[in-house]
Amino acid sequence: MEDYGQLLKLIFEHCTADQVKELLRPALGNKNVKISAATKEDLIAKNLREALDSHSIDVKKVYDLLRESEENGPQHIFYLRCPSKDVAQLLTFDYVYKQLLGDTPIGHPRLDIKQNDYIIADVRPWTEKKPLDWAVKIYGHEMREEPTGEIIRESSSRILKVFEQREYRYVLMARWNAPDLLELRVPRDSSIQRIDHWRKILEDRLKTVVPFDRFKPWVLKGISKTLFDEQAKNKKKYRLGDAQLEDADHNYVTFQSYVPESDLFGTPATQSAAQG
Repeated sequence: MEDYGQLLKLIFEHCTADQVKELLRPALGNKNVKISAATKEDLIAKNLREALDSHSIDVKKVYDLLRESEENGPQHIFYLRCPSKDVAQLLTFDYVYKQLLGDTPIGHPRLDIKQNDYIIADVRPWTEKKPLDWAVKIYGHEMREEPTGEIIRESSSRILKVFEQREYRYVLMARWNAPDLLELRVPRDSSIQRIDHWRKILEDRLKTVVPFDRFKPWVLKGISKTLFDEQAKNKKKYRLGDAQLEDADHNYVTFQSYVPESDLFGTPATQSAAQG
């Protein structure tokens, strides 16, 4: 029987109970498939595991749910473009897979991590509808010493600040949009240095595959302006809850809705400020 321990642990960390229930729902009626559970932990550790153990649900669907959950959300995305046809002809899925993973058979992604390091976890085609597109996912691990806020006064002249070690797991991605657009995705973070560090890690892991010297940043100023100017025509397609502008010196201006589900264009005041 296959051990799904790490897969279920990540599903618990990254997915909601509603997502797991929707995953199980189409399999109702099959052996050992139940949706109701007292807690999210029971839903995953018992219901989902039993459905997997009895082969009532395809494990590939569970991996797809994990991908959807951990590869989206708050991200900083670098867009790079290269219009040269020879680059597009080079960056096929087969070429990228062979260069990064050699003769390793295509299978489920790696779920393990390497202590204080970064490893390639997944190299795969994007979707059947976009057969020329692919994605490379990297798992990162880091132990940080962070202040707890606790202060110990040993004497009038000796004060100790207490730190604790915290473990972090990161997801970095490269996404190829054929024929000319490359996305480098890293977690959103308040530290510019950490964001730059993650980008450099992606470029280092992909330097044997991607000719980065042929790519240039895709300037999105015009596209962003169009989104602002035409938001009234496309309210059903997108909603802008917050926006952040950055200048060349990494200074930020942030527009953020007071209510999480509200729209920046919900009131004349915020609409005017954001468009300005």
